[in-house]
Amino acid sequence: ILAKMDTTVDPCDDFYRFACGTYLEETVIPDDRTRTSMFSVLGDKLEEQLRGLLEGEMHQEEPQPFKMAKSVFQSCMNTGLIESLGLEPLKRILKELGGWPVLEGTAWSGSGFKWYETMYKFRGKGYSVDYLVDFSVTTDLRNSSYRVLDLDQPGLGMAREYLMKGTDDPDVQAYF
Repeated sequence: ILAKMDTTVDPCDDFYRFACGTYLEETVIPDDRTRTSMFSVLGDKLEEQLRGLLEGEMHQEEPQPFKMAKSVFQSCMNTGLIESLGLEPLKRILKELGGWPVLEGTAWSGSGFKWYETMYKFRGKGYSVDYLVDFSVTTDLRNSSYRVLDLDQPGLGMAREYLMKGTDDPDVQAYF
C-alpha cells in the first residue's frame, strides 16, 4: 500500500492523489480486462501461487485434503487423457444415474423413473442435486417466519442472454 502512495502530494490538497497516485501512474489495465484494482492484482497473484501449489508434486507427508485437491486439479488438466477417453466416462456415469433419453433414444424407458431417486443417485456419487431440479429451502414470500421447499428449473450453465443468440453464435458453439 505504501508503495502505491504518492508522498510528494500534500494530502490536504488532494488526498486521493496522495493515497493512490503511484498506483494510478504505474498501473495499466490488461487487454483482457475492462478494469483493474489492487484487489484484482492481489487476486491474480494468489491465483498464480495456488496454481503453482496445485501443479506441484504430491508428497506422502502432505495432509489428505492437499493431496486430493492436487489430484483433482492435475486430472482435470490432463487433456491428453481426457481426449483419449472421449465421452465414454460421461456416458457410463449417465447410464449409472438412470440414462438420458437424448443418448438412448427409443431404448430409454421413462416407466419407473422417479426424479427423487435420481437425486439420491446424484448425491451418492458426490454430484450436486440441482442438475435436474433446483431444490432448496427458502423463506416463504407470504410469511417470512416460515420456510418452504422451492422447486425450480435448473440453471442452464450459460447465461440466457448468450443462449438466446442461437446455435450459430461462436460463444454458444464453444459452450456445446
